Amino acid sequence: MKSMVPDEKSDLTDEDRPQMCQGMKMVLDRHNIYVKPEMINRPIIEMTCCVYEFDFCLRRKHIEILRRGGRSLLKVSKINCEQWNCMKLATALKLVCYPEEGIELGNSPEMLLVDEARKLRGDAHQYEGEFKKYTFLTIYKEAVWACDLRTKALRCLRTLVKEAMQLSAETREGEPNSLVGDTGLKLPRRWSRWRRPIMTCMFLEANLA
Repeated sequence: MKSMVPDEKSDLTDEDRPQMCQGMKMVLDRHNIYVKPEMINRPIIEMTCCVYEFDFCLRRKHIEILRRGGRSLLKVSKINCEQWNCMKLATALKLVCYPEEGIELGNSPEMLLVDEARKLRGDAHQYEGEFKKYTFLTIYKEAVWACDLRTKALRCLRTLVKEAMQLSAETREGEPNSLVGDTGLKLPRRWSRWRRPIMTCMFLEANLA
């Protein structure tokens, strides 16, 4: 009887296995995360989508208003911020609106340098009436929030990729499969505001530049 029943194989076919599209690859490459297409699974796709959402918040959501603010920084303080990322630009605009409040300074691309912060604080009075202060305070707070959650999402994504690589190695060696996807990382409740159930790769590809 046993010889009449074909052996059952647990491996997924190429059609059944989750696929990596160009959009998803762009997100992974941007953050220097490298994974073989055959290792892609639903948790990795889902977490990549979360990273994309936070990237969108930091890179695109308020880009037009931040650019207008950046032109004011060039006009008033003679600081060219054309190459700044949105986090650094939001910090600078928040600083001229609320110069009495402290900010974190440093050499990372997201932070103002000491000399830049000193210059902006000194020029803050020249920006009176130039901006709606609360607008830039709101954008700054959202950028800080998104940056923090993106860091957590990236840590979670790297853990998922590491587990997928370990699972692939165990499978090649004939060891029992283990469950992939439980990273043990807990994100804040506000995470659910941005996390979609499971976005398709087509969505990523259509919305990434």
